Amino acid sequence: MENLVRMLQGQIMAAIAAIIIVIVLSWLTKKYIVKPDDSNAQKMVNITRNVIIILVVIGLAGRVTYMAAYNNTPRSVIDRSIANDRADILDEDSHNLPPKVESENTKKTGEKTK
Repeated sequence: MENLVRMLQGQIMAAIAAIIIVIVLSWLTKKYIVKPDDSNAQKMVNITRNVIIILVVIGLAGRVTYMAAYNNTPRSVIDRSIANDRADILDEDSHNLPPKVESENTKKTGEKTK
């Protein structure tokens, strides 16, 4: 379950942000655009807001269902031991390289090479 939530973290955050944006935009619309005495326009803003929020929730539920059904492996769970072993081998091989030779430019300026 924890891996599923970790996999869906981006989608959950996007859904929450979308819902917050819809709520704020509907509030701003009712406050500054729609006249207070126009109840039909305010009802239409409320209905539109509710429909958009429902669509966002349905989309998130569909995504959760898809990810749970197919059980895609998140990248954080993939076994990286082979890659780490190869990186360790490369690090060990780099220590056997001959030391760098100083050029004449570095001798004149007094800089040391690594």
